[in-house]
Order: sequence, then structure tokens, then C-alpha cells
Amino acid sequence: MDEHRFKKRTIFLWFYIVFALLPIYWMLNMSLRTNEEILSTFSLFPKHLTFANYMTIFTDVSWYSGYINSLIQYSHIGFGSFACGLCLFALQLFRR
Repeated sequence: MDEHRFKKRTIFLWFYIVFALLPIYWMLNMSLRTNEEILSTFSLFPKHLTFANYMTIFTDVSWYSGYINSLIQYSHIGFGSFACGLCLFALQLFRR
């Protein structure tokens, strides 16, 4: 019975991993295609790999404000998490 339960957990874990990684695969797959290929046919793999989309994002000036906003948001999240951790530590000391 224990072996059967282990197999069920393993199968569930593999399904979970596949479904969790599927959006990441889909995003990478779509980013390596041209707009015409995205809109014309459905396939699991790009027929013609192109890195033009990445060149546009990293060289176009209009995307820089998005990078700066993301860095500001991540710094706020990091500082907030650090501050909450310090508060929790202080509360834990008072609890004793």
C-alpha cells in the first residue's frame, strides 16, 4: 500500500511540474517567433527561430521606463520583506 501511495504522489508531482512549467515554455516559445508565425499557424515549436523581439526590447528606448519601474518595485518589495522580518524577530523576542 505504501508503494502504491508513493507512485500516486510521484505521478501527481510530475503532472504538477509539467503544468507549472507550461506557461514559461509557452512564453519562451512565443517570444522566439515572428508576429506572422504566431498569428498564422499553431505549432508547439517555432519553425524559424528569431531573436528580433529580444533585440527590440533591449535596444528600444521606450522600454527603459518599464525596467526602471520594475527595479523600483522590486527594491520596495525587498525592503518591505526585510522590515517585516525584523519586526517578526522583535515580536518573537517579546514573546519569550
